[in-house]
Amino acid sequence: MSARRRKEADTEVDTVAEVDRLEGFPHPRETLVLHGHEPQEALLAEGFIAGHLHHAFLIAGPRGIGKATLAYRMARFVLAEPGERSAGGSGGGLAVDPDGRTTRQVRAMSHPGLMILRRAYDPQKKRTPSQIGVDEVRRLRGFMTQTAAAGCWRVVVVDAAEEMTVSAANALLKTLEEPPARSLFLIVTSAPGKLLATIHSRCRTLRLQPLAPEPLHQAVAAAVSSARAAGAAGGAIDVPDGAALQEIAELANGAPRRVLQLVAVDGMALYREISGLLEGLPRLDRSGLARLSERLAGSQNEASYNMALDLLAGAVAVAVRGAAAGTSAGDNRLALALSRHLGSPQKVAQWASLWETLQRERAEVDLLNLDRRSFILEAFLRIEAATRG
Repeated sequence: MSARRRKEADTEVDTVAEVDRLEGFPHPRETLVLHGHEPQEALLAEGFIAGHLHHAFLIAGPRGIGKATLAYRMARFVLAEPGERSAGGSGGGLAVDPDGRTTRQVRAMSHPGLMILRRAYDPQKKRTPSQIGVDEVRRLRGFMTQTAAAGCWRVVVVDAAEEMTVSAANALLKTLEEPPARSLFLIVTSAPGKLLATIHSRCRTLRLQPLAPEPLHQAVAAAVSSARAAGAAGGAIDVPDGAALQEIAELANGAPRRVLQLVAVDGMALYREISGLLEGLPRLDRSGLARLSERLAGSQNEASYNMALDLLAGAVAVAVRGAAAGTSAGDNRLALALSRHLGSPQKVAQWASLWETLQRERAEVDLLNLDRRSFILEAFLRIEAATRG
């Protein structure tokens, strides 16, 4: 490839949003402070300093609570020079010098000791793949066999592991079974149940929990402040507090990323609109549904479209879990509206199947660029039919 074409390709990649970045905010590898997961940080730091660090960690938990941020924070700590760690100041845990060389290299993904396995934009095919393929994981061979200076670590971040194909997962497993010396695998996943049991057996699991109100507010405020400092769109968001934050936090299940998404698209108004529709079951308001689907289908409403479907799928999941366990759906008005129609084991199974169908069809709509308006209408009408069946 000529220098000119290479430069054009690099520019094109730079202008394409990373699938693991929340638009308008810093990427997890650019986020230097992590809130609410101090015990997990301490465990990793102590293991490294004591010299008995396990070679692979499965960092599991709900989406958007800081798993990738923890992984990159650990990567910087392991790859940093001793002086960079001591310059971490009062950050504690896995803090390193925020202005040091390692921090800059990890931010730019240019550190020779770091490999990131993820769904990355392909400039030749001009698209982002839907899964992490085996060819991506096979790059580990060359990375792990590189001759390194004495004492150099190799750190691999996999984000998100549930997006690997079966072939890719098996290729990763081969390296996990015989890890080179001074290698560390940080495997991030929001769906550990989808991973091979043999991958679980080779890893030590770190489970991250939803954040409590105080660290949640700190994390959200820090993300907005960082976005503002970088001149990114997220810096214009007003950070909620008090009762407003509590309402959003409950819907976001203690996930900072989710709070930011809800605030950015006025998700609470969308939540109330959808709950108003669902509370009319078993008969949906057709005119209200038509207005909602028409608005969300517009290309300028990408974020609201995704938020609406996330809210809907989340409500079905909460209702199904609650019905199966015999527990309440809590304060989620959407889930409460659905729970009234899950009165028998057969219904629970039917609704679980409905959730899987909605997830599969949503992926097909995105992959094949199908009509979103029709899909939104169909999704709500499937729910209406399930309440009557």
